[in-house]
Amino acid sequence: MADSRPVTVRHAWLLRVLCWALFLAALPAMYLTLSSATAVTAFPNGEPPSTFVVVVVQRSAGAPPDYRWLYWRHWVQTPADAKSRYTFLLPERSADGTGTDGSHDPRSFEVIEDGGDRQIVEAHYSNTHMSWSRYRAYHDRIEPISYRQANMLHALLALAQQ
Repeated sequence: MADSRPVTVRHAWLLRVLCWALFLAALPAMYLTLSSATAVTAFPNGEPPSTFVVVVVQRSAGAPPDYRWLYWRHWVQTPADAKSRYTFLLPERSADGTGTDGSHDPRSFEVIEDGGDRQIVEAHYSNTHMSWSRYRAYHDRIEPISYRQANMLHALLALAQQ
């Protein structure tokens, strides 16, 4: 016959240990789900997805670089006169930061190849999803190469359906 006594404080530690054990056992499956994240390498009309992240830097003589990580959809909506203050060519090989928008979202970029008037850049961004955007950068435009994104919420939903 099963014991029908309520869980007491004495048994609560066991419940906590079991919950943590289940969570830790699920981590490899969550990692595999994240590893098989959405990847895009074909861009119709050369347009990347709206959540594609680009890094621009404000052009200011003598001032330290002012990097901005922007979703592509925000860049497209930026007025032309404001766009003229920025360039896609980055003066440093890499940088980490939170940007100047007051956000504390982790972000970074790395210039993988620098050809003077063009660069290959990989931008990383994390918030409710993690994304990796790779593109050829020119002074006033980009050519998307690849985009990958992982969404923790999607990973958890996938695990819940198994």
